[in-house]
Order: sequence, then C-alpha cells, then structure tokens
Amino acid sequence: NDLVSEARYKLIMGTSASDPNNQTLVDSVNAFTGSATGLTLGTLYYFQVEANDVGGWSAASTSRGRPFGQATAVVSPSALAKDAENIGLSWEAPATLAAGITEGLVVAYYVIEVGMPLGSNTFTYEQLGTSTTNRFLHDGLTVKNVNLNYRIYAVIEQSADFGYVLNPGVTSSVNLFFGTAPAFTALTPADGSTVVVDRFLGLVIPLQAYSPDVPTVSISFQTTGSLPPNMEYSPTVAQVDSANKLVSQNVSVQYLVNIAGSEFYICFEGVDSNGLRTQGRCLTIIVPEPRPTFLSPAQESHFEARVGCSLVINILTEDRTSANLDTDLAARAGFIPEPAIVSVTKSSEYDSQVSSALPSGAELINSNTGVLNPQSSILSWVPQKGQEGFHYRICVQSLDSVESTVPLCMNIDLVRCQTCARVADSLQTISRQWHTSWKEIWSGNELLQNPDLVVQDQIISLGPVYVVTNGEDLDHIALRYGVSMEDLLWWNPDIASTASEASSYLLQELQEICVVPQSCVYRASISSSYNIETLS
Repeated sequence: NDLVSEARYKLIMGTSASDPNNQTLVDSVNAFTGSATGLTLGTLYYFQVEANDVGGWSAASTSRGRPFGQATAVVSPSALAKDAENIGLSWEAPATLAAGITEGLVVAYYVIEVGMPLGSNTFTYEQLGTSTTNRFLHDGLTVKNVNLNYRIYAVIEQSADFGYVLNPGVTSSVNLFFGTAPAFTALTPADGSTVVVDRFLGLVIPLQAYSPDVPTVSISFQTTGSLPPNMEYSPTVAQVDSANKLVSQNVSVQYLVNIAGSEFYICFEGVDSNGLRTQGRCLTIIVPEPRPTFLSPAQESHFEARVGCSLVINILTEDRTSANLDTDLAARAGFIPEPAIVSVTKSSEYDSQVSSALPSGAELINSNTGVLNPQSSILSWVPQKGQEGFHYRICVQSLDSVESTVPLCMNIDLVRCQTCARVADSLQTISRQWHTSWKEIWSGNELLQNPDLVVQDQIISLGPVYVVTNGEDLDHIALRYGVSMEDLLWWNPDIASTASEASSYLLQELQEICVVPQSCVYRASISSSYNIETLS
C-alpha cells in the first residue's frame, strides 16, 4: 500500500506447517531477515512469513529448509604428470555426502585448488577450476622442479524439496614434485629402428633412462604395441646406478619357429614415479623365417660328364629370409644357407631309381671362403666305369628350408664311349679296362699322335656311338660288329648287367649304343635283313 510507510513482519519456524509449538523467530517492523540456531542436522524445518499493515495480516508465505553436515573428503586423490606441461588429477567420490541423509543430495561439482610453496610447509593457494567428473587436467605449466600441493573438495547440492543450497565438503590434498621428464640414453635403440631376432641367440634390447631430478625419482619401463609372445624383461626389476640417476633394464625375445616370419611393432617409455615420461622409442622387431634361394646354376640345368673326367658344378645359395634382409645382416642373425642332397634319380631307357645318396665318386662341398651368405658350394664328381649311359637328376636343398622352398635340380648325362685319361694311364691300361685293344683306341683318336704318350684328363674316344634302327636287337648288333654280347653290355651298362637280362630289353628306335668294333672282318657277320651290302 503506497500510503503505508512501514509494516510488521512475523517469521515462524517449525518441523511442520501446523505445529502448535512453532517458534517465532522474528516479529518486528521492517525486519527482513531472521536466523535460527541449534537446529538438528538432517531435520526438515518449515518457515512461514506474514506481513501486517493497516489492511491487516497477509496470507502466510511458506518455505522449507534442511540443514546438513559437510561431505567427507574425496577418496584416493592422485596427481600424476602427463607430460612436460600437464598434470592429471583424479579422485573418487566422497564416501558420505552428509551423515544420516540418503535423499535429496548430489555432488554438484568438485573444486580444485593448487598451492605454490612460499617457504617451509607454507603454500599460497589459488583455484584452478571445477570439474563435474572425478578427473581434472592442470595444463600449461611453465614451472619446473617445484613441489605442488593440490586441494580437492566436493560441493554438495540439496534439491529444492529440502531447501536448495550448495555446501562445500571436507578438503583432501595430494602433493606432487613436478620435475624434469626423464630421457632415454644413447644405449637405447633409436626411435624407428628395426631389430632382428637372432636365430640362435635371440634378441636383447637394452633400455636405459636418465633422470636429472633432485630429489631422485624411480623410473620404470612400460611397453605398448604388438608384443612378441615370448618377450620378457630381464632382470625383472630395473637396475639403478649408485647415484640413482641411471636406470637400466633389458628386453629379451627368443627365436621361436611358430612365430618365424612375423613382425612386431612395439613402443617403450620410461615413466618416473611422478608420472613424467620419456619420449617414446618405437621399434620394429623382425622374427625372420629362412628363405634360401639358389642363384646358380639355373634350375634344371644340363651338364655332360665322362668316366674319369672331373665334373665341377658351382652352386651359389643366398638367404635373405622372409624379411628380405641384406645377406650380411641375415648371416649375422644366424641365417646361413647350407645346401644338402635331397634326391638323386638315376634313369635309363628301362629303369629309374631314386635315392638320397650321391653316386660313387661324387661329393657336395660347402666352401670355406669366410663369406657364409651367399654360400658357395661345389658339386664335384669323377664318374666311374659302369655309370656311363645313365641320366642323373641331382636335387639339392638348404637344410634350413621351409616346405615351400623349391629345391635346385641339375641334370647330368654320362656320355657313353668316352673316358678321361688318369694319372699313369696308357692306351694299354685303358684298352684292358674297356675290353678292347690299344690299336682300336689309337685308330679312333686322331689327336693321339704318340700311342705311348697319353695326357692326364685327355678325352679318349673308345668307339662310335651307334644309333639303333627300327627292329634291331642286341644280338644282331653284336654279330654285325664282331663283338660279344658281354662286351656290348660292358660298354652299355644302362641296358643290362648280364646277357640274360639284356634279352628281355627291347631296343628303341634311335636309341644310342656304344660299340667298339673289331677291325678284323672275319669276326663280323653281315645280314641282308638290315640292307647292308658291305662292311668296311
């Protein structure tokens, strides 16, 4: 009322709106505030306000309020450096929001304060901010080597049903020495390095980090990424030097066949006890699988050999592994190709036999040149009497080959009707071995000017190589050239070892036969069935 300059106000409090024992707190002219003390925590109180002027008392205005105590301190506060400029804070909610109250209260937010040291155990605090979660990032720090004290408390909100109010809880604190981040030393492999697991020795990765902080802090190493299944730290506890500055530990990886051919990308960090971290060192760990490859000779190459002559085939093998490593690096990691015989096939027009042993007079030698990868090997063979006329297919493979590796196969044909002179050989010794006369041999080798002078390794022709025509058999060939069946088989061991066996073997048209004919016509027989009219 504009005509009224002052009014009388009455404030009444009780535990219910109609409690006859309600207490009058204020009854005064122009009084606009009132207070109540000695209230019971957790009890809901009702408040009524009435005004009186010349027009009488107004209707009562009612509100409610419930006093409650402080929330307990937040649980497990933690401060941890995230990097050189940021500190992460975390905590758990208070165990109790208010003693004896179970409804109408929630955590509105948390207040975070930081204290900078002023002197011994003295800090000056400033509010960093608030958080509605139990995490907070103190970012953009420029100070170093300083003790920081953080205070955290919850602010509890009471709903309007019980009288809206914000009530700060009990403060909890946590200290952190914010120093300088540790750093890896040069002993640790550089970031981005590739390391290879040795086939026999495994792999040892040295880790070493340095902390300049005073006071000293402990450092532990952490690993992230794709980890080999058999990786372990050794020793299990990192070693610290006498000055508590250097921390060292090794990571070891053993070579396992079941992970051969794999690569692992792994990162290491050194983390001090305050949470400061080294820059990461990320490495690629290669567990190679052997992949030997034959460089020479070409696959399925063909060679000729003669009885008594030395045949040398140079074999060059390298192993760059499944990771395509440089051969020197592969060798240092234990990948050294070692060719070995896997199969020898001896075949003729009539038979084929397979074994794992080289024929008599042959050997495979891995050279000792000091270079292990590529590996130089020699297949050396001096064929012996009885091997001529046969075809040999010799296959080699490195001992460390995987199943998918293709062996190297070489084809060797033993030339018939030829031999090489050995030390102390003469036409007489050669003729006796081949069941003929020295005159026959001399007459068939125009380069032999002096029958008494035979040079070592000189190729000696024993007779012509006869090409079989359609329908011919051994009996007729022997009769035609005046030789015995036994000698014919002696010169052609690929046909049969005895005359009785030879009778069951049919000659093929265009098949080659070694024949050392007799020069005397009276030992030969001419058959008209072969359309031969003369024999010269």
